[in-house]
Order: sequence, then C-alpha cells, then structure tokens
Amino acid sequence: MLETGRRGLLAILASGAATGIAGCLGSEDDGEFPTETITHVSPYDPGGGNDTYARGVMPLLADELDAELSIENISGAGGMNAISEVLNSEPDGHTTIGIDPPTEVGVQMMEDPGIDQRDLEPVCQFGFSARVLVVDAEYEEEIQSLDDLLERYETGEWSNVGVMSPGSPPHIFTLLAHEDDEYDWQWEELISYDGSAAINEAVASGEVPCGISSDAGALSAVEAGDVYPLVTLHTDGSPTFPDTPTVEDEGYPDYDWVNGINRTLFTPPETPQDVRETLAEEMENALETDEAEEWEEETGNALMYEGIDATGEHFEEIFEEYENHNVVELVEEYEG
Repeated sequence: MLETGRRGLLAILASGAATGIAGCLGSEDDGEFPTETITHVSPYDPGGGNDTYARGVMPLLADELDAELSIENISGAGGMNAISEVLNSEPDGHTTIGIDPPTEVGVQMMEDPGIDQRDLEPVCQFGFSARVLVVDAEYEEEIQSLDDLLERYETGEWSNVGVMSPGSPPHIFTLLAHEDDEYDWQWEELISYDGSAAINEAVASGEVPCGISSDAGALSAVEAGDVYPLVTLHTDGSPTFPDTPTVEDEGYPDYDWVNGINRTLFTPPETPQDVRETLAEEMENALETDEAEEWEEETGNALMYEGIDATGEHFEEIFEEYENHNVVELVEEYEG
C-alpha cells in the first residue's frame, strides 16, 4: 500500500482485472455529486495505453471530486464489451469509461454489435497519443528505418504483423499501406490482439516481428528493452517518443485520420448535464495540477483538455470520416 498526502492518498488493491484506487472520501449526506465511489472502466487489458492514462489521470480527477475511485478493466471485442457494460450502467455519473476514438469506431462499424457507442454521453477529452510501429528489440541493429522494415516483407523474411481487431485503426492502416504503392507493405497475415499491451507482448516474445501500438501502450515494453519504436505513424510525432521519426520524415504519406488517439471520458446515456459538467470542470482542474504536469513530464504522455461539446462533435466527425473513407468496404474486401 502506498500512502502519501491528500492528493496522493491512494490505496491500490489488485484483484483479477479490477483495481480499486482510493482517494479521499466524499460526503454522502450533502446530496451533491458524487455521493459514492466513481467506477471508471478501461476497455482494454492492464498495461496498455488506455489503462496507462486511466491510472495516471483518473486518480487526479478523484482528488478534485473528493471521491473514491475504482478502475475496472473489461477487455474484449475491441472495446465493445466495456462499452456495452457502461451503456447499461446507472446514468448518475458514478460510472465513467475512457474510450479512444477512433480506436473503437471501426470495430463497431464492422461488427454491428447491436449497440452504438454514440449513445454514450461525452464529458471531455483529456489526452492525445500517436500510434507507433514497434519492432522486436532483437532487430534494432538491423532495422533502423521504415525502408529496412518494408524490405523484410518484400523479400519474404517477415510475413505477419501484430494489429488490433478488424476495423481497428492499426488494422485499417496496415490495409491502406498494403494498397498504397508508396508503402507497398507486402505482409501476408495480420494477427489480431486485444490492445497495445498484448501487441507489445507478442512483438517482444517473437510471435510477430513488429506491430502497431499506441505510444503510451508501448512505453513500458520500450523501457524494458523488449521492443523499440521504429517510426511514429502520425505527422505530429509522438509526445512519448519525441526522437522517433514520423512517416513523413521517412518520406511516406500520412494517414493521420486513423493514427491519432483521442483520450476521452464518457458516461452512460442520459447522465444529467449538470453531473457531466461537474466531471468536465473537475477534470480541467485536475489537468492543471502539479501532479498532472509531473506525470506528463515523467511518462511523456500528452495531456490536453476539450469540453463536452467539442468532444461530442469530434466524436461524430470521426464516424463521418470513416464513412467517407469507405472503411467497411476496405476491411470487408480483405476479410472476405
């Protein structure tokens, strides 16, 4: 158990896929939100980018709310399992979910899971990540550029790539790079994993030679010396790996619309506007604290703030962009 001052008073209890993080207790007698523990859901396994942001940022929000916090990892189905759970939760603000548009958008459009994540209520955006192409550290001396990597596939020495589920941004990007003559990425098989943590584990173990991960989700594997970031797939670069070249630096076209990751907070349908405003305002306050600045500097994970309306509008725009790029048809062509 780790005990510090008020903002750092955290009791971290691990049990299966769920972790409770206790902040300061709020009063249940004043009738004001919150009146009970905030349960925050991460749609992916522990150790990935979504989970990293949840454990770095949500305790700061809990401090601002003067509330207890429980973080639960509900993985599977490309984030749809967790989204389904939250869609059916009480709309009182005590359940939140961190989703990473556009990560889950294509999965929903492809799988038609019978739910619509757009029914969730937006609260705010609190961070941004970029996708990176990570390679098994065994090859660090040999593979030093994107040209080097693509040549391995062209010669047939490498054949598979680690991605997330069909319709996910890593999956979509590899399809686009396969079709794009400037990339001409001649992979033979895409191996699907549930989140960046699993992708990095697969690359580190030699199950696949490389994979596409969020920068935040790759950090621990990079620090452990198991994988290395070869190239950042977003032209703004990676705040986590600022010295890693971008695809633009390497002379390749960008697909920024699919390779950025917006770290956002949502609540169940029909959560009252005033409750969401409280969550949004306190998140903005949390991101301005010294603790948030220190976490951002120590981890390299970028923090930013957008309010309710901007977050909701951007979310809708991502769905429109996927439709405009005919993502479903692209994926079905390869999956069929």
